[in-house]
Amino acid sequence: MSVPRPAVLPPPVHVERLWPSPGFWALGPGAGLFAGLALTPVGQGVALSAGFAVCLLVLGLLGAGSPTLAVVGGARPGVRAGRAFLPVEHIGAVDALDEAQTRDVLGPGADARAFAVHRGWIRRSVRIAVVDPRDPAPYWLLSSRDPQALADAVRALPRRPDGHDGQAAHSEHTS
Repeated sequence: MSVPRPAVLPPPVHVERLWPSPGFWALGPGAGLFAGLALTPVGQGVALSAGFAVCLLVLGLLGAGSPTLAVVGGARPGVRAGRAFLPVEHIGAVDALDEAQTRDVLGPGADARAFAVHRGWIRRSVRIAVVDPRDPAPYWLLSSRDPQALADAVRALPRRPDGHDGQAAHSEHTS
C-alpha cells in the first residue's frame, strides 16, 4: 500500500548522523596506501590509480554505512532511523541510556526482536518503546552521541488526538 507523501517535508526537530569516529576515517587512506604499495611492481600509474580508487571506495562505504536519525514534526510526526519510520502514535517510554545501560541492553538484557540502529563506535543510546501491538519489535534502540537531546526531542513530539493511524510501526520504508 502506498502512502501519499507531502511535496515538502517539514524540517526535522533533531538530526544526528552516525558518522564513524576519526580513527575509522583513517582506514580509507590506509587501505589506499596498502593497495598502492601492493601494486607498485605492476606499475606506478596502476598503483596510484588503484590506491586512490580503494581509498575512495572505503571512504564511500564508511559514509554510506552512517545512517541519519531524525525526529520530525509536521503533519506526520515521528522518529526516522535510516529508512525506517516510527510514527508518534506508536512511541511509548523514551529512555536515554549511558554506556553501562547500552552495554546491558545490547548484551544480557537484549531482546532479539528489538529494532536496533547501533554503531560500535558510539557507546550511548536511546531506547524508544514501541506501543503498536502489531509490531513485533518491543523497542527501538538507537545509538546516539547525545542521547539526552535525542530523547528530549522525541518526548517533545506532539501527540495526535486520534492515537492511531493504522500503519505498522516501522514497516514503512522510503526509497
